[in-house]
Amino acid sequence: MISSGDCSTKPGWIRMSIHPTHTDEEIEYLCDSIEALAKNFRTWSADDDVDYVHGHIRHRSNDQMEGMMQEVDHILSLEQTPETATG
Repeated sequence: MISSGDCSTKPGWIRMSIHPTHTDEEIEYLCDSIEALAKNFRTWSADDDVDYVHGHIRHRSNDQMEGMMQEVDHILSLEQTPETATG
């Protein structure tokens, strides 16, 4: 299927390096996070839009975040006066 352009069955995997300077707590946190992902991926994946052809995943909040950022930029531009524009 992958060779025909359908990446929906492409296996998921991660690559992780553990450095000798990592603390035991940091390594435990990483391992707990991977375990939580394995247990909750079905629920958490409902928050994503998936492009199966290209194998891209985009979190739905990205659209909301971009809209909020544009709104904030607009509000800030309205608040800018000639005095603040010159510093």
